[in-house]
Amino acid sequence: GAPARREMEILRKDAELVRLRNQLNPHFLFNTLNSIYALIDIDPAKAQNAIHRLSKMLRYMLYESRDTVTVGHECAFLSDYIELMKLRLPADFPLAVSIDSSSDPMLRLHPLLFINIIENAFKFGMRASGQRMIEIRLSVTGSVVSCRCSNRYTPCSDKTASSETDPSSGIGLENLRRRLQLRYPSAHTLEITNDGSLFTVILSVDTAHAAIITTTTNTPPQS
Repeated sequence: GAPARREMEILRKDAELVRLRNQLNPHFLFNTLNSIYALIDIDPAKAQNAIHRLSKMLRYMLYESRDTVTVGHECAFLSDYIELMKLRLPADFPLAVSIDSSSDPMLRLHPLLFINIIENAFKFGMRASGQRMIEIRLSVTGSVVSCRCSNRYTPCSDKTASSETDPSSGIGLENLRRRLQLRYPSAHTLEITNDGSLFTVILSVDTAHAAIITTTTNTPPQS
């Protein structure tokens, strides 16, 4: 009957969400561990702090990213990620960050929606030649969470677009688009602009109009 078909559809979507979430780029882990390794002899306290941030991030992704999370917890996760990425930036790299959930930190949303565009801003912003910059802004207005990421972008001379040469292509943004369609099918906007030197992504999600999808959760280990 209809209820059984509906349940099967929810389970299918849940399985797809798990698969999509598991595709999140793991390269930051490898690079961060290398950065921490280099810090150990130079600044042990900074290395220890970085390990603590990385541990918090991994715990969040493995155990605390349930069906919905508070925007305050999601922003703490994003801030930890940004602090770890800063380990790889030159001291004078122009980086502007504002992650502000103070207007309603208890607002609930589906997790890990913004990490991909922030990750891409670092990935391609760090590769740009000439005058480089990265800008990340996240804010909460009413029930809407908005994130704007901009970075200088140097197009590859190879016209064949791939996720390694073109930030508007590849599995990352397709992953994000699919998750948004499943979670906020009529309650999100994703704007991507590229003028050849500046790449900008603006994602806004109205958390008051999420699709009703139930998921199973992991149980965190005893500490």
